[in-house]
Amino acid sequence: AGRLPAAVEAYERAHAAAAAGPEPHTRRARVLGPLVWLHLQLGQVAEARARADEMQAMIDAGRVNLVSHFGSDLHEFRAALARRDGRPSAAETHLRAALRIEEKLCGPRSPTLRTALGELAGLYRRRHHFAAAAATLERMLRLEYDDPEEHARARREARLDLGSLELA
Repeated sequence: AGRLPAAVEAYERAHAAAAAGPEPHTRRARVLGPLVWLHLQLGQVAEARARADEMQAMIDAGRVNLVSHFGSDLHEFRAALARRDGRPSAAETHLRAALRIEEKLCGPRSPTLRTALGELAGLYRRRHHFAAAAATLERMLRLEYDDPEEHARARREARLDLGSLELA
């Protein structure tokens, strides 16, 4: 966490500059996702929630399309916040929404699905829905990567997670 506070400061400065410059919505959209992620990593839930609400407001106002990586990121952040709040059903709903968006954008075997699938499998596991967790991890095994090393690493991680499910 040593560099994260400095990164938050840098992104907050970029966010303020974006709001004042040309095309503020596009420029703000580029920094909001990393800001939410950084705040979550630092345990700054109120700040993360405020920035996620700002992302939602941009979508609601029609300034950013929901069916975009921005929209799927927002759902993943909302899932993380719901998980922190002890609302696993809401977290699952947001993760499924993120998956639907990424599937529309990149296809059902795109590696961009990896994060949401991993989070969903973990959520199922914590809720003792082991069959759903296993099916989600099996789906992760079918993702296609351009980089053979990344493909091997992702498959290895999914197999390890599947193996640990068999022990549960």
